[in-house]
Amino acid sequence: MPNILLSIPHKQQRQEADCLAACAAMVLAHLGKNPDYNRLLKLLKVKPFGTPGRNLKNLVSLGVEVIYREGSLNEIKDHLLNGRP
Repeated sequence: MPNILLSIPHKQQRQEADCLAACAAMVLAHLGKNPDYNRLLKLLKVKPFGTPGRNLKNLVSLGVEVIYREGSLNEIKDHLLNGRP
């Protein structure tokens, strides 16, 4: 099986509820975008209890394409093999 790991820089979440923001920051950094973390928190509408994944669609305002949907493991592997996080 080919290596499907991408070189994604690690970004640590700052609060317990902002794991989605930290994940988004890592993917955005991989794509060459480094928005201010507080801006990400606002764009994603992070709440003290967490954030719905669908809020990732708000990242289009940063000039990135966002595809948010269910997918199969094979689809995920295909994206990773083609360098798409």
